[in-house]
Order: sequence, then structure tokens, then C-alpha cells
Amino acid sequence: MSSRERALPWKKILKWSTAVLAAVLVLLLAGLLLVLLFRNDPLGPIPGQRLNGLEVVELINDWSFTEEYPLLYIETRPADPYSTTITFFSHQDDLYVVCVYADESRWGQYLLDTPGVRLKIAESVYPGQAFRIEDPIRIDELIDSYQGKYPGLLDSRTREEVQNFWYFRIDSAGKAD
Repeated sequence: MSSRERALPWKKILKWSTAVLAAVLVLLLAGLLLVLLFRNDPLGPIPGQRLNGLEVVELINDWSFTEEYPLLYIETRPADPYSTTITFFSHQDDLYVVCVYADESRWGQYLLDTPGVRLKIAESVYPGQAFRIEDPIRIDELIDSYQGKYPGLLDSRTREEVQNFWYFRIDSAGKAD
């Protein structure tokens, strides 16, 4: 048997292995695409759509209970829901969300256009209205609370940079008892 004839089975094995690997990759990519198309909640840094969870209908006057959670999901643009994962904090019982990348952020822009939001904290979804805070004195107060929750906040940014973030107060849209 010539060396050429001995090499032929390996070529077939290599050809079939490549075909099987390609098919597996196509199936994985198709599955990932389906997950991305039909997801609701954000998936890590990948935005989601309408948030899933038990909607809280009561009016929330004290948001301090949220401090134990590091992040929340925010849903903006009710007509075509867009949700993402963000930082937040409570200050004097009010809830604030922080748009770090300001005018580069889709969700921040959506809030400026339509202030209706839904927030998911743990497994509960809270409807609300967002109001942008623009008073520099108030923002300075908020930065202290923000830094209290996220202690390394000013490690890589100057206070002036943090002052340029967009801060939104979220008012509960629930019903009073």
C-alpha cells in the first residue's frame, strides 16, 4: 500500500470531523440567536426586552430596602421595551438610578424621551416614573450616597466625571393603600 493510499483514511476522518464541528457550531449559534431574540430580562451585558417578574402594585414610599442588592434591571421605552442592568442607590428613602455613560446610553436617552420605567429588583417588578436631577448641589449630595454603596467609585474617575453622570430619581407608580 502506497503512502498516498494510507493518507486517504485520515483525509476522510479530517473531512468528517470538520463537517461535524461546523454543524455543532451552527446549532450552537442558532440556539444562542433564539435565546437572544426571545429573551426578556437582560443577559449580562446584553440588553433585554420586557422584564419578567411579579409586578408590585403598591405605592413604594421608602426604597431603602433595595440597598442590599448590587444591581437592578431597568426597562424603558414601554412601546418597544428595552431593558438593561444598571447601578442604583437609595438616598433619603428615594431611589436613584445612574446613567454612567450619559448621552451615549440608549436607556438614558429613552428615559429623557419617555420617563415611564419598570424596575426589577430580585424577582419583583416595580412600575415608576423617572425624573432627571440636574441641580449640581443635589448631585453632589447624591454622589456621596452613590459612593457609599459603591466605595471604589472615585478610584478610577474624578469627582467632576461622576458629576457628569445622569442621575434619575424614580417615583413609584404603584397605587396608595
